[in-house]
Amino acid sequence: MGEKHVVRFEPVGIEIEVDSDQTILRAAAEQGVQLMHGCKEGQCSACKSFVLEGEDIELDSYSTFALPDYEKEEGQTLLCRAHAYEDLTIELLNYDEEIIRSGLPLRTGTVEIVAIEPVTHDMRHLVVRLVEPEEIKFFPGQYMDFQVPGTEETRSFSMANTPNREGDLEFVVKVYPGGLFSEHLDTRLQVGDRLAVEAPFGTFTLRENRTSDLVFVGGGAGMAPMLGLLRSMAERGIERKVTFYYGARARRDLCFEKELAALAEQLPGFTYVPALSEPSADDDWAGETGLITEVLARRESTLAGKDAYVCGPPPMVDAAIVELTRLGCADNHIFYDRFTTTGEPEERP
Repeated sequence: MGEKHVVRFEPVGIEIEVDSDQTILRAAAEQGVQLMHGCKEGQCSACKSFVLEGEDIELDSYSTFALPDYEKEEGQTLLCRAHAYEDLTIELLNYDEEIIRSGLPLRTGTVEIVAIEPVTHDMRHLVVRLVEPEEIKFFPGQYMDFQVPGTEETRSFSMANTPNREGDLEFVVKVYPGGLFSEHLDTRLQVGDRLAVEAPFGTFTLRENRTSDLVFVGGGAGMAPMLGLLRSMAERGIERKVTFYYGARARRDLCFEKELAALAEQLPGFTYVPALSEPSADDDWAGETGLITEVLARRESTLAGKDAYVCGPPPMVDAAIVELTRLGCADNHIFYDRFTTTGEPEERP
């Protein structure tokens, strides 16, 4: 263990104790302080913050796209890569006080695989059950880290389910050739195998203090956290109008269509809008076509006053944020989860 220092976050006035051997983001998560973050690898900039007091900080490797040299020289840092070697005061540039104060502490555990089922040609529905501890609390939309068997590496996947007493957890995993975890899942892992996990991570959760209409935009395995949010809304009887735009290449890339149709019966004002960007002649598709951002632009005239949730590959997320902003959605009402890559092709934050 290294030396311990106090890090204070402004403007929320929260203080935590940080060991120099751990990142500031990690220390905060362990203490139930849920700071904004995404990839945890220094790639997405979601945790970018400004150092108000203190200078003795060291950063693990990171992308200069997330933190350009000039921003670092001005005093900005990435909390997911930053180690504190003295007391610090940090100004949070991207934060949600409701989320920060409702954070859940990290817990490690072991899960056993219950099912691995294909939902498309390249996505798998992974179901696991907690072996220990009895419970890991999380909010719908958050994600879990899985340790890749035989390595020290982890990969992260969003829960598609809501918390339950049985300890079951569901995930949608996209299989990439050479993917460190996903290929292992597709070719080696079997029902009954056990995996080490840690959770909860992420801030892609429903803001409970708002009642505005919702727009969801997703693609690929971004289906998972959207399902978690929708299932939670249905269970709790939340009657906020929501339109879910989901982009896929062809019909074979669509999934959970029956459940989404059932959710439309349970959620007043819920509309599911799938779109195919490259439909084949055999698809017999009469629905929307084109990139999902193009479909969004065609169907929506204004999004002023609405909340938007976006989840999927980085290019889709970036394009969606631009379009949502153009349509009048306020920056602080757009919540997103970029499924960035980690080293080899692999899904996720």
